Amino acid sequence: MVQELSDKDAGLTGRAYLWYRTDFIIVQRPWLGMGYFGFWTPANPDAIGLWRFFDLGQESTGFSFHNSYIQTIIETGYIGVSIMVGC
Repeated sequence: MVQELSDKDAGLTGRAYLWYRTDFIIVQRPWLGMGYFGFWTPANPDAIGLWRFFDLGQESTGFSFHNSYIQTIIETGYIGVSIMVGC
C-alpha cells in the first residue's frame, strides 16, 4: 500500500531503477568513463532518460546516482574508482 501511494520501488527511494540502469551505462565506457561531471549534462540521452523517468525537468544537473562508487565509475571508469579506493 505504501508503494502504491508513494509511487516508489520496494526500497522507497527510487534508487533501484537508477542503479539498474548503471550496469548498461558502465558497459559503454568501463575503463575511463564519460569524464568528470560528464554524465549529467543536457546533451547526454541517458541522463535525459533518467530525468524523464524520475519526472524531473531537463537540465537537472544536480541529480546524481546517490552512490559515490557508482558515480565515480561512470565519470572516471574503473581506473578512477581504483584510485579513489586506493586513496
